[in-house]
Amino acid sequence: MSGGGEGGGGCGQRKPRRRRTAFTHAQLAYLERKFRCQKYLSVADRSDVADALNLSETQVKTWYQNRRTKWKRQNQLRLEQLRQQAVVDKVDLLHGSSGGPPPPPPAAAACTFLSSAAAAIFRNVTYVHGCPL
Repeated sequence: MSGGGEGGGGCGQRKPRRRRTAFTHAQLAYLERKFRCQKYLSVADRSDVADALNLSETQVKTWYQNRRTKWKRQNQLRLEQLRQQAVVDKVDLLHGSSGGPPPPPPAAAACTFLSSAAAAIFRNVTYVHGCPL
Protein backbone atom coordinates (compact mmCIF):
# COMPACT_ATOMS: atom_id res chain seq x y z
CA MET A 1 0.00 0.00 0.00
CA SER A 2 1.27 3.44 -0.79
CA GLY A 3 0.86 6.48 1.36
CA GLY A 4 -0.84 9.66 0.28
CA GLY A 5 0.93 12.10 -1.95
CA GLU A 6 1.48 12.94 -5.53
CA GLY A 7 3.69 11.40 -8.14
CA GLY A 8 3.48 7.69 -7.96
CA GLY A 9 0.18 5.97 -8.30
CA GLY A 10 -1.44 7.30 -11.47
CA CYS A 11 -2.57 4.84 -14.13
CA GLY A 12 -0.33 5.53 -17.09
CA GLN A 13 -0.16 9.25 -16.43
CA ARG A 14 3.60 9.44 -16.02
CA LYS A 15 5.51 11.88 -18.15
CA PRO A 16 7.51 10.10 -20.82
CA ARG A 17 11.19 9.97 -19.97
CA ARG A 18 13.34 12.53 -21.78
CA ARG A 19 15.69 11.08 -24.37
CA ARG A 20 19.39 11.08 -23.60
CA THR A 21 21.21 14.12 -24.97
CA ALA A 22 23.75 13.31 -27.66
CA PHE A 23 26.39 16.03 -27.30
CA THR A 24 28.44 16.90 -30.37
CA HIS A 25 32.23 16.64 -30.28
CA ALA A 26 32.43 20.44 -30.35
CA GLN A 27 30.05 20.76 -27.40
CA LEU A 28 31.98 18.18 -25.39
CA ALA A 29 35.31 19.83 -26.17
CA TYR A 30 33.95 23.20 -25.05
CA LEU A 31 32.43 21.75 -21.87
CA GLU A 32 35.65 19.88 -21.00
CA ARG A 33 37.80 22.99 -21.55
CA LYS A 34 35.44 25.04 -19.41
CA PHE A 35 35.37 22.34 -16.71
CA ARG A 36 39.16 22.17 -16.61
CA CYS A 37 39.17 25.82 -15.49
CA GLN A 38 35.92 26.01 -13.59
CA LYS A 39 34.51 23.07 -11.63
CA TYR A 40 31.35 24.97 -10.65
CA LEU A 41 29.39 27.38 -12.82
CA SER A 42 27.49 30.40 -11.55
CA VAL A 43 23.95 30.86 -12.84
CA ALA A 44 25.19 33.54 -15.24
CA ASP A 45 28.05 31.35 -16.50
CA ARG A 46 25.71 28.40 -16.93
CA SER A 47 23.37 30.56 -18.99
CA ASP A 48 26.27 31.79 -21.14
CA VAL A 49 27.53 28.24 -21.76
CA ALA A 50 24.02 27.02 -22.59
CA ASP A 51 23.55 29.87 -25.08
CA ALA A 52 26.98 29.34 -26.64
CA LEU A 53 26.34 25.62 -27.15
CA ASN A 54 22.64 25.83 -28.02
CA LEU A 55 21.75 23.66 -25.00
CA SER A 56 19.34 24.17 -22.14
CA GLU A 57 20.66 25.31 -18.77
CA THR A 58 19.41 22.03 -17.32
CA GLN A 59 21.51 20.06 -19.82
CA VAL A 60 24.61 22.08 -18.89
CA LYS A 61 23.88 21.73 -15.17
CA THR A 62 23.40 17.98 -15.48
CA TRP A 63 26.57 17.57 -17.57
CA TYR A 64 28.54 19.49 -14.92
CA GLN A 65 27.09 17.38 -12.09
CA ASN A 66 28.00 14.17 -13.88
CA ARG A 67 31.46 15.47 -14.80
CA ARG A 68 32.21 16.50 -11.20
CA THR A 69 31.22 13.02 -10.04
CA LYS A 70 33.59 11.48 -12.60
CA TRP A 71 36.36 13.92 -11.61
CA LYS A 72 36.00 13.07 -7.91
CA ARG A 73 36.01 9.34 -8.68
CA GLN A 74 39.17 9.72 -10.79
CA ASN A 75 40.89 11.71 -8.05
CA GLN A 76 40.01 9.06 -5.47
CA LEU A 77 41.46 6.40 -7.78
CA ARG A 78 44.66 8.42 -8.29
CA LEU A 79 45.06 8.94 -4.55
CA GLU A 80 44.57 5.22 -3.91
CA GLN A 81 47.18 4.39 -6.57
CA LEU A 82 49.60 6.84 -4.96
CA ARG A 83 49.00 5.26 -1.54
CA GLN A 84 49.56 1.77 -2.92
CA GLN A 85 52.74 2.85 -4.71
CA ALA A 86 54.02 4.47 -1.51
CA VAL A 87 53.47 1.19 0.36
CA VAL A 88 55.28 -0.78 -2.35
CA ASP A 89 58.18 1.69 -2.31
CA LYS A 90 58.39 1.49 1.49
CA VAL A 91 58.43 -2.32 1.45
CA ASP A 92 61.12 -2.30 -1.24
CA LEU A 93 63.25 0.04 0.86
CA LEU A 94 62.80 -2.04 4.02
CA HIS A 95 63.57 -5.39 2.41
CA GLY A 96 66.24 -4.19 0.03
CA SER A 97 66.97 -5.92 -3.23
CA SER A 98 67.96 -9.54 -3.82
CA GLY A 99 71.72 -8.93 -3.72
CA GLY A 100 72.17 -7.51 -7.21
CA PRO A 101 72.18 -3.87 -8.18
CA PRO A 102 68.84 -2.13 -7.60
CA PRO A 103 66.66 -1.79 -10.71
CA PRO A 104 66.45 1.95 -11.56
CA PRO A 105 63.40 2.09 -13.90
CA PRO A 106 60.63 1.30 -11.38
CA ALA A 107 61.76 4.03 -8.96
CA ALA A 108 62.02 6.56 -11.78
CA ALA A 109 58.63 5.52 -13.13
CA ALA A 110 57.10 5.78 -9.66
CA CYS A 111 58.49 9.31 -9.24
CA THR A 112 57.21 10.33 -12.66
CA PHE A 113 53.78 8.87 -11.94
CA LEU A 114 53.69 10.43 -8.50
CA SER A 115 54.64 13.89 -9.73
CA SER A 116 52.32 13.81 -12.75
CA ALA A 117 49.39 12.52 -10.67
CA ALA A 118 50.04 15.13 -7.98
CA ALA A 119 50.31 17.83 -10.64
CA ALA A 120 47.02 16.71 -12.18
CA ILE A 121 45.27 16.81 -8.82
CA PHE A 122 46.66 20.13 -7.62
CA ARG A 123 46.47 21.90 -10.97
CA ASN A 124 42.69 21.72 -10.69
CA VAL A 125 42.73 23.11 -7.19
CA THR A 126 45.08 26.05 -7.72
CA TYR A 127 44.38 27.14 -11.28
CA VAL A 128 40.74 28.13 -11.39
CA HIS A 129 40.36 31.74 -12.53
CA GLY A 130 41.48 33.23 -15.80
CA CYS A 131 41.83 30.00 -17.72
CA PRO A 132 41.54 30.65 -21.49
CA LEU A 133 39.05 28.69 -23.49
